[in-house]
Amino acid sequence: MNKKLFFSIIFIIITLAILIFLVSPLWIAVWQSLSDIKNNQAKKANIEDILAKTKEYKQIEEQAKKIFLALPKEKDIPDLMVQFNKLAYTNAMLMDSLRFTDPQEFNPEESEDPFASITVTLTVSGTYDDFKKYLAALETSLRSMDVNSIQFASIGPSSFIKFNLTIKVYYQ
Repeated sequence: MNKKLFFSIIFIIITLAILIFLVSPLWIAVWQSLSDIKNNQAKKANIEDILAKTKEYKQIEEQAKKIFLALPKEKDIPDLMVQFNKLAYTNAMLMDSLRFTDPQEFNPEESEDPFASITVTLTVSGTYDDFKKYLAALETSLRSMDVNSIQFASIGPSSFIKFNLTIKVYYQ
């Protein structure tokens, strides 16, 4: 019986030694692999977050481009002339005159307006209904502007009316 007990104890010791020296490194490798998987999943989540933010940034960039069209860096008087004339033409109005008043040097700290502006005085002729369409077109125009005053006078016995507008057009 002693021999059986001795061999049993030896067998248990050898089995434990095998477990400690052979299986333990494998077990450590498995835990390390699980840790690496968790780290890689975190990196993947970070990359997905960066991609989502990049997509969001591109959308914001597109909106910024539209804003820059509404508020260009310069006065861009030739473009304004074309825009006012085209709006008059598409709304059956006749452009009689167009005058630009160059403002003083813009200083944002002294001004109540956050942007520089140029004053446009224009005269158009047409019917009242066409003038309402013209104002609606100015309102939906991409360029940022405010109509400050409107004066009108009848032209003879016809339904044509002469409209004098003072418009403040903004730029950066």
